[in-house]
Amino acid sequence: MKKSLIPALACLLSGCFLGDRVSFLPAQTAVADGKVCVSVDEEHVPTPEKILRASVWSYEAQADVYEKNLVTKTLMLDARRCAPVFDDFHFAPGKTYSAAVDTTSHRYITRGFSVVTTGEDVAVQDHD
Repeated sequence: MKKSLIPALACLLSGCFLGDRVSFLPAQTAVADGKVCVSVDEEHVPTPEKILRASVWSYEAQADVYEKNLVTKTLMLDARRCAPVFDDFHFAPGKTYSAAVDTTSHRYITRGFSVVTTGEDVAVQDHD
């Protein structure tokens, strides 16, 4: 009894069986003023939320290629507005990315997307 009680108690106290408690919600990508814009719908963000972190995942590198810690900043995520956090990251044309914005209560993640350039124009192509 003691042999199984101690490991069971350790797992319960550490939260092993609880899993990931962060809720993931969808975000959208578009192009605004020639830059990639990440935004969320009003149904998911009825009131502005404080942005804590932003990151970009590269499908080619299979890793985060950009991370920005914004805990000390006062940037807010508003519905249907570009998240002001990816301006200094260059999305290379033809590469596939996914962007994430973490707030105090949710994590917003885009579907996979690529940046397509045709002459002077920039567009975003979503992937399934």
